[in-house]
Amino acid sequence: MNNLKKRADHTFCCVPQCNSRACIEPDLCFHRIPGSKNMKQDDNTAKRRKEWIRLLRIGKEVGHYMKVCSKHFKETDYILPDVPTKRPHLKSTAIPSLNLPVLTTDNVQARAKKQKRADERHERYNTIIQKKSAASVIRKDSELQGSTEGEARNTAVEALLNLASMAFTSDMEGTSPNSDDNARNVTPEDQPQFLNMLHSLKDQSTQVSSGDFVTQILIPTDKLSSKQLNSLTGLHSVKLLEQLTEYVQMELQSAPKRCMSIKDRIMLSLMRMKLNISFVVLSVLFGCTSTTCKVIFSETIHALAVTLRSMIYWPSKEEIMCNIPVCFKNFFNVRTVLDCTEIPVGKPKCLKCQIRTYSQYKGMHTIKYLIGASPGGIITYVSKGYGGRASDKEIFRQSGLVEMVEPHVDAFMVDKGFLIDDICEERGINIIRPPFLREKKQLSPQEANLTRNIARARVHIERIIQRIKAFKLLHYGRIPWTMISLADDMMIIACGLANLGRPVLSNDKF
Repeated sequence: MNNLKKRADHTFCCVPQCNSRACIEPDLCFHRIPGSKNMKQDDNTAKRRKEWIRLLRIGKEVGHYMKVCSKHFKETDYILPDVPTKRPHLKSTAIPSLNLPVLTTDNVQARAKKQKRADERHERYNTIIQKKSAASVIRKDSELQGSTEGEARNTAVEALLNLASMAFTSDMEGTSPNSDDNARNVTPEDQPQFLNMLHSLKDQSTQVSSGDFVTQILIPTDKLSSKQLNSLTGLHSVKLLEQLTEYVQMELQSAPKRCMSIKDRIMLSLMRMKLNISFVVLSVLFGCTSTTCKVIFSETIHALAVTLRSMIYWPSKEEIMCNIPVCFKNFFNVRTVLDCTEIPVGKPKCLKCQIRTYSQYKGMHTIKYLIGASPGGIITYVSKGYGGRASDKEIFRQSGLVEMVEPHVDAFMVDKGFLIDDICEERGINIIRPPFLREKKQLSPQEANLTRNIARARVHIERIIQRIKAFKLLHYGRIPWTMISLADDMMIIACGLANLGRPVLSNDKF
């Protein structure tokens, strides 16, 4: 029994802003709140209990396990304070009075700052009201002038229409609407032409030109060079922007009309992806509200994904063999090079979503994609997004890639962490990966040479992923959880534009 270790005391002080623990400060003593379980209660005890709770600012239900440390009591609150004892007892009238928790609102400086902020808000509010009042007076004057002119024109048009109708009616009946013979010089043959002219004049007096709804764009899209356009949007040429505009316009035919042209919508969406700038900044650049920018971004991203999805296709074996680079001369049977990439996202509120998206490898919440590239450096496959917790093996299993290659002929090239051997063995698919060291001290010359050749060939998939990550929203910025439904579309756009960009391999590599 003597050899047993003493159990650690984990008692702690329940007072807010107090971090006292018995295991850290063993000299402290802890006291139960009056009226707790197994304690005699009367009227005085109930009053003391309420007073303790009020002074200690305990904002939750008081439990029998909650204790208060001796830092909150004076020496005079104890029975026989001068007599050393292992467990001192409080007097029946003791009330905590030291180191009481203080709310920020009880702080004089905090109160002064709060009052100062309130005064500043009130002053700003009065300034805004004065500006609005002055603007309303100016607007009323301008509206009065404009309405006077417009009403006069409308009145004149209405009078002419009425006069014309009366004239033509009376002419058909053989009477005159006016005693003066010169008041009407229009013949019945001119009735249709005259009425059409007056009706068109009335329409012009009331309609608003479409130019009134066009926003003021601060970026001259028509004057950008290809280099500037690539820096802003990731598009390598102005011609590509024009072609995308035509296809996206067909996709957005059924979409609601917006205050921005199709080309500017594409610019806005790609700038959000490429530069990871906020919708507030985009609203300033494109002359609209941030809410409008969000709506336009969602619509345009989906249309761009539908358009660029055709740029990611699965090539035939013959096409791959015709474009095999020199670094794959020893790996002619490779159909695609596989790798996974992760995109950081905001922390979701749902606990299950937090668990599914948290990546131990990245140490953050991510979405994982499986990327496949041909030996020639073209992206041939992009999976849907999975939570960062998903393994590469499970994503590969659900991708269905093993059914898209020929058994006992084609092969996948992967890295060491891509453990898909059992899945590929069932289908007779070969796997090319660097050899493992396992229990050996070093690789053999043949294995070292194989590792070097595989690394020389696999480096291109890393370069392709680097092009995808050139869109900063998919790399440096965390995609907000409210935009998580657009993640797959944004990945399709990034991969499609990567295929439309400059080749990963130069001509001398083939």
